[in-house]
Amino acid sequence: MDSDSHSTSEQIPPARLLLGNEAIVAGARAAGVGFASGYPGTPASEIGDGFAAIAQSGEVVQEYSVNEKIALEVAHAAALSGVRSITSMKHLGLNVAADPAATMPYVGVGAGLLIVSAGDPGCHTSPNEQDQRQLAKAWHMPCIDPDTPQAAHDMARDAFALSEACNLPVLMRVTTRICHARAPVRIDPPRKSGAPADFPREASRLCPLPSNARRMRGEIEGRLATAQEWAERPSFARTWSPQSQTEGEEPLLLISSGAPAWLLRDNLEQLSQNRQLPPIVLLTLGVVHPFPDAPVLDLLAGSSKLLVVEEGSPFLEEEVRLLAQIHGWEGEIHGMLDGWLPSHGELDAPTLVATLDRYFSPNKIGSEGNGRASDPQNGAITHNSGKLEVPMRPPILCAGCPHRGSYLAMRMILGPKPLCFNDIGCYTLGYGPPFDAAQSVLSMGSSLSQASVVSRLTGERTVAFVGDSTFYHAGMPGLANIVEQNDDVLVVVLDNRTTAMTGFQPSPTSEGGLSGEKGTQDLVSADDVMEEPIPLVTGLSQEQNIADVCRALGVAQVEVVEALNLPAMAAAFRNAWSSSGPTVLVATDPCPIYENRMNSSPLPLFQVDSGRCRHCAHSCASNLHCGVDIRVPYEQELVRRRQESPPPTEDLLTIPDQTPCATACPLNICIQGYVGLAAAGDFDGSLATIHQRTPFPAVLSHVCHHPCETVCVKAGSADGSIPINQIKRLTVDSVIARDGGLPPLTPVDSNGVSVAVIGAGPAGLAAAHDLAAAGYRVNLHDRDERAGGLLAHAIPPARLPRDKLEMEIKRVLDLGIAFHGGSQLGVDTSLSDLLTKNAGVILALGASKGMVPDIEGLPAAGIESALELLRRLARGEQQLESLEGLDVVVVGGGDAAIDAVRSSQLGGARSTTLVYRRRREDMPAASEEIEIAMGDGLEFISGSIVERVSTDADELHTLYLADSSLVEGTQSPKQLQCNRLFFAIGQSFDLPSELENLGLAVNSDGSLVCNHSDGHVSSSSATGSDRLFVAGDLCGGPRTVVEALASGRRAAAGLDRLLSTSGVVDEPLIQLDFLDSEGPVLHSNGSVDALGEPDDRGRQHSTVEVHTPAHQYPAELDSVTLMAAAHACHFCSSCANCSACLEILDCPAIEEVNGSAHIIEDLCTGCRVCADLCPNGAIVEVTR
Repeated sequence: MDSDSHSTSEQIPPARLLLGNEAIVAGARAAGVGFASGYPGTPASEIGDGFAAIAQSGEVVQEYSVNEKIALEVAHAAALSGVRSITSMKHLGLNVAADPAATMPYVGVGAGLLIVSAGDPGCHTSPNEQDQRQLAKAWHMPCIDPDTPQAAHDMARDAFALSEACNLPVLMRVTTRICHARAPVRIDPPRKSGAPADFPREASRLCPLPSNARRMRGEIEGRLATAQEWAERPSFARTWSPQSQTEGEEPLLLISSGAPAWLLRDNLEQLSQNRQLPPIVLLTLGVVHPFPDAPVLDLLAGSSKLLVVEEGSPFLEEEVRLLAQIHGWEGEIHGMLDGWLPSHGELDAPTLVATLDRYFSPNKIGSEGNGRASDPQNGAITHNSGKLEVPMRPPILCAGCPHRGSYLAMRMILGPKPLCFNDIGCYTLGYGPPFDAAQSVLSMGSSLSQASVVSRLTGERTVAFVGDSTFYHAGMPGLANIVEQNDDVLVVVLDNRTTAMTGFQPSPTSEGGLSGEKGTQDLVSADDVMEEPIPLVTGLSQEQNIADVCRALGVAQVEVVEALNLPAMAAAFRNAWSSSGPTVLVATDPCPIYENRMNSSPLPLFQVDSGRCRHCAHSCASNLHCGVDIRVPYEQELVRRRQESPPPTEDLLTIPDQTPCATACPLNICIQGYVGLAAAGDFDGSLATIHQRTPFPAVLSHVCHHPCETVCVKAGSADGSIPINQIKRLTVDSVIARDGGLPPLTPVDSNGVSVAVIGAGPAGLAAAHDLAAAGYRVNLHDRDERAGGLLAHAIPPARLPRDKLEMEIKRVLDLGIAFHGGSQLGVDTSLSDLLTKNAGVILALGASKGMVPDIEGLPAAGIESALELLRRLARGEQQLESLEGLDVVVVGGGDAAIDAVRSSQLGGARSTTLVYRRRREDMPAASEEIEIAMGDGLEFISGSIVERVSTDADELHTLYLADSSLVEGTQSPKQLQCNRLFFAIGQSFDLPSELENLGLAVNSDGSLVCNHSDGHVSSSSATGSDRLFVAGDLCGGPRTVVEALASGRRAAAGLDRLLSTSGVVDEPLIQLDFLDSEGPVLHSNGSVDALGEPDDRGRQHSTVEVHTPAHQYPAELDSVTLMAAAHACHFCSSCANCSACLEILDCPAIEEVNGSAHIIEDLCTGCRVCADLCPNGAIVEVTR
């Protein structure tokens, strides 16, 4: 558009390139309009914007009204006062204004009143289509329907005289194509408004009381007759033909109006250039109500065929058919009613051309139906250009839009469950992923009404989003109703201090007004534009006003929060959602695009640190990484944690790459990953994360000693550490409950290389699994007929359910592992033979022999190791009932000791006592099992040892205790009596003598000297023992199930690496990495340091502090409590499994480049939501 301005109207060029909306403004100015009102609504918005710019010069009085009803009422009052007035709105706004609009024809007007209502066929920016022509007829209003921007100018100019002539408001029906089409327009110079306003004191004319209304209704007919005379003028009813007519040849007739008439002429002109058309006469109607009977009858008199081209509804066609019936015209009429044209949508060129083809050449192929042009080879008419295919681009919130912060915080805190009802405008862009903030959108303000009744009927708390403009437009009645009914609704007012979607018009919360910088400024002379913008809406003071109105309406809880302050928004949503009844959250932040345009200040800029984006310690190796696809629920959980439960550090930039829990875990399972996935409800992803490091999630969920919980940064808090292992069990049990079991493991093709694993306990099973999964042919030997080792033959079913154990063992053996049960080393097979037949051997023989101290009074009947009792019970050689009525004493503090206690309690023992040399909190046994035992009556004696035992003839044992000197201030009893005494003070090995002949070095505890990184042993013997590895208890160190599983994996990887080095296989087939045990991790005091080394009980000693949990979770938590605990995890490291800024922020300024996020500098508005959101702290502010 030419941006030159002109000091006088005489200097305006004869024709200017204008939007249809701009042409309407120019036409109204040429008529001397003095008052302009309206409510922004696409496609009508530029009309109000034009008058807003002009109003600054004082030429007109203009207002953006609070809603369309008020806009029409004030314009009507201005017209009654003798001031020519115009009001503009979109088609939906006309519905809002229907109440006064239907009565205004009764009252009439003083000066001319033009109502411009812009329709939207095809629903480009609207939730429905609507043909305003029908309303004009119902309301007895003249309706003009311009077909070009030039016609829009001319009809807007003339409409005021028409209104005054018939004393009726005039409705101008325009559509998107007219409003937003840009075309040359010859504009008339502006005319000053008439006499000063003077409201008439004529109550009988202006008060349509029933007695007056009956009279007024009768007067309308005469006014409409006057309007019909105008409608029949040649300036409004225009005939046109694309070519000269042949005398005597009957033409084909067309009637149209509005945008379809323009489209029709364009296509007829193009078609006439390509071929000879039959004689055609087109009548374009400028006034469609009252219907111009005379020119239509004149047209019909000259032919017997008529095609009516229109969109929206068959308004013209019905009028023509009625007119033809009355006057006896019997020709053919085609249009929407007989299916020649579509009854909905915006009429496009291909559809129109196909219909014209059918009309002009009814016998040609392809003449059936509409919507598709015929084959040009058959001589039919075609449309050369066809329909322009524009790539689809989904609507999206602008970069920096404050609504994004509100929606993000809502879903982050409330999760996916709450029903959200939304508003018309930018707010509808909360529809669908990632926010899903619109389960229903109906009309302006309907979100409150819908949310209220749904909450009342379902008993669920609901969310209603409403914009700042809509709040005043139609939201206050709905809020008043919520308060009246005391409905359980959270109303979120999204206040960006402007009406943004329609072009940044002011809202009632705006500080200032438009500066006249829009395209409509071309209609204003330079002298008309003032240097300082004039506030268009005054008397309101930003967001506090909305809050005050809400309180005045009776809402007790109202909070105002910055929408782009993500932590504050998250806290506000949490607080508001925890309340009940009517609650209002006013989320306010100015639209950054509008604010920048108004202030022209440089915007902040953020960039992504690619070194921190999608990075964590686990991502450094494929076998350490969880391997789970990036999932939106998990990302939402990540973001929520950062807002609600951030780690104890002030700066995410200092957060380490690895967590203390995963570092302490012998298997280095990504605990924050599987806990986070569980919290997000993604139990499949959670299980897959555990599976990445072990095939025994179910077993571990019952018997892991969870050193991760000891080092949890929450361990010293009032809530205590996260119950990590119980969350693991929740994951496993959830999948089993849904699927009937865990997913099977996938066998791989064998590489033909045989290896042997001796011992089918946890270490042997883990080694066998990894070797089989790599393609080795695995021979698994065990002296027992069933695999499982002490898992199956010592741990009671009450602690490790047998169905889960057997399920997981079967899954491993189903990988093609050959299990040789009843094959004892040194008896049924020899190590030398196995080394001969296999490329390598892993010894995973457990310390299966329970130890009994060498003290006075032993051995004696009824006194033995706890392991022997547990083994007999597991094999069915002894029943629990055999312990009924007995007094049982157990000595020790590990899992075997508690298992013996629990078995005795379950068997009905009269009493159970545990003697331990240290404190209760020092026991390596599972804390939850200790809790259960204590709850069932276990008496605990700490700081004591059994010094000697005496036994009488009835096998009643007297235990003489001594101070262990390991606990200060103990007051232990000196003697105890019992029927059964079980020692759980350790286990020893029962190794075959063949091992000694190999020259293997043995540690003092009976384990073999080996490389602890992979269990490799060597000897001076020439028997091939260099291909021997050990795993589990034979490696020494802590003897726990999870340590055994890790040891088995290390041995398998070591053997594979050896076979690769020796050329048995081409390359290593097992990739196994572990986290740096000395790597920095976060501690509860916010410091970052190494964990330290585990003690002999497998517990981690921190170099910073030793956590003593202030709170212990019960042994069994329900799923609700566990999910709440999972939600409380801090996420103490960075995470590589994240695309939060791309997927759940959905910001157009962020794109993916080379595997990491990248911020597009030109689009970034510096809102900083992405920086607050990023779980890794990878987005930082930089200098623009």
